Amino acid sequence: MRKTGLMDRELFRIFQELVDALIEHVPADFDKINCFMELGSIKGEPNMFYHFSCPELPDRSFSNSTERINRAATHLVDYFQKGDSAFPGFRIYLERQAGGNWKNDIQRLDTQLGAQLHSPISRPLER
Repeated sequence: MRKTGLMDRELFRIFQELVDALIEHVPADFDKINCFMELGSIKGEPNMFYHFSCPELPDRSFSNSTERINRAATHLVDYFQKGDSAFPGFRIYLERQAGGNWKNDIQRLDTQLGAQLHSPISRPLER
């Protein structure tokens, strides 16, 4: 892995790919996006579980994904597994700024802060 300063270039590229896919996927009236991603399994096969929501529109949350999001998530899982690490799960928060740009905040779910985020994914996850 090539690193520059505190950020790994490959990981940065993967997150950019994922953020772009999320922005493309959510409804246009979502100005804030909360996305939770956790790796689990269905019938013994690895599966990514998602939960998308907008804090201002809590009744419009959903869990369906797109091929582009799944591809970016697969790259993210591969990145962690290549380093012999378990996929930690993530919460990605995006907020539309004036001018249409998006600010993002990405938190691992396996940290103390991440544990306080309370993932809304309700499927039983086999770990």
